[in-house]
Amino acid sequence: MRYPFVFAAFVLALLLTGCYFQNPLTGPSRDIDTWFLGVWEGKGKSGKVTRAEVFPASGDRYFIRASVPAKSGNGTNRYEFEAWASRVGEAKFLSMRCTATTGEVPLGAWVFVFPQMLDQNRLRLRGLDLSSPSNAGSMALRREVRERWNDQTLFGRAPSIDLRRVAEVYWSRDGQTGEFRPIRNPIP
Repeated sequence: MRYPFVFAAFVLALLLTGCYFQNPLTGPSRDIDTWFLGVWEGKGKSGKVTRAEVFPASGDRYFIRASVPAKSGNGTNRYEFEAWASRVGEAKFLSMRCTATTGEVPLGAWVFVFPQMLDQNRLRLRGLDLSSPSNAGSMALRREVRERWNDQTLFGRAPSIDLRRVAEVYWSRDGQTGEFRPIRNPIP
């Protein structure tokens, strides 16, 4: 079953950095973080709204469809991503591969973001300021992330955006009755 997603917040932070890679930071971790699921909205410095819905694609992956204001003009760019959590040291990042695009992110490119839950309904996304070449391997990317994390230069000039959860995500837990329950707060 394929779930619809609009997860623009993660995408916005990534798009503005302009860093696209040919490899992910890591392979998928074992589980998704259900706190990232939901419908998110936020305004960038220009005042334009970014909107995103995040749903689980599987037990270890997200599927993301994003609407992000275009850098120039009044249009909107739309993207779809396959994403998963990537652990580098003690930090958790998202590795996102573009699977559909109408904007600047090339098809098949990987982008990375650092998500930070501020509270239950607010999320800050920070882009990574990496200097590795676009064809760098996963090991080289992780090495740079660890080094720059430790010397506190990982985010540099990369943009960030704060998002607010505007709706919960629901997932059918009972296929026979069709009853939908919130994925983050299942009812016994």
